[in-house]
Amino acid sequence: MRRLSHPIRAIREPFGTAGLIVAMIALVAALGGTALAAAKLNSTQKKEVEKIAKKFAGKPGSAGSTGPAGGAGPAGLAGGTGKAGNNGKEGKEGKEGSPWTAGGTLPSGRTLKGEWNADAVTVAPFTALHTAVSYALPLSAAPNLIYAGEASVATGTGNLEEGSSVVKTPVAVSGEFTSGSTISGAGVPAGTRINAVEEITAGPEAGSIILKLSEEATATATGVALTTGLLAGCTGSAENPAAAKGDLCVYAAAQEHLIGPSPSLSAVQPQIGFTINGTTQAPAGQFANFHGTWAVTAP
Repeated sequence: MRRLSHPIRAIREPFGTAGLIVAMIALVAALGGTALAAAKLNSTQKKEVEKIAKKFAGKPGSAGSTGPAGGAGPAGLAGGTGKAGNNGKEGKEGKEGSPWTAGGTLPSGRTLKGEWNADAVTVAPFTALHTAVSYALPLSAAPNLIYAGEASVATGTGNLEEGSSVVKTPVAVSGEFTSGSTISGAGVPAGTRINAVEEITAGPEAGSIILKLSEEATATATGVALTTGLLAGCTGSAENPAAAKGDLCVYAAAQEHLIGPSPSLSAVQPQIGFTINGTTQAPAGQFANFHGTWAVTAP
């Protein structure tokens, strides 16, 4: 009767002691993959283990289901309060504010400017025109009221007749003769102004121009040299109104159908505003208009 071998010896005999160890490690590697790192094998044995492990290793299993969500973690600690910053440096003192405030008055030497307009449909034979203007700021004292009209600088000639306030056949050599201008020449009293520049519409002189003056000539002469200029204190124009300190200057851009003397200025409340007054002469139903600009400089 044959005697049975020892079980361990029977396994060891086909592989040998070293082969048995390699086979066992290969089996563990195939199942769990952790034996290689723990065993002390040479390079040849490691390659043999990997070969056997790949042969007997099973395919990867399918992914397991997602586990339940974990509970919320504890709340973090509240942050501490930061330190307050230092106060900034005090800024520089600002410039004095404008005195042009509600309830104040226009500062001395400062100028206000504006526009004015008056028109009407005429009623024969005369129609009065009035327009009121208010200052944006009241004045500390009433100004001198000056109607500058269309004043301009010009030179030329004209014919004078003693006792008459009309200059006939005026010819401007430079500039233009305009209403509101001062006028000087032989036989023209000092301080005389041109009240109006008109065209004669009837008679043998129809179509000719005449100048109506504020004063009568003191001599009769033909071709008298004439010079016109701006009023003292009102050296501006309708396009660029200006006034000297303490003066109100009213400039005209147009004066249709007005009759002399030049429009007058009045002020019921002299430190608040003023009124421009004029008279027209034209056929009934005729549209009459005069308009322009003004400037006032506080005294």
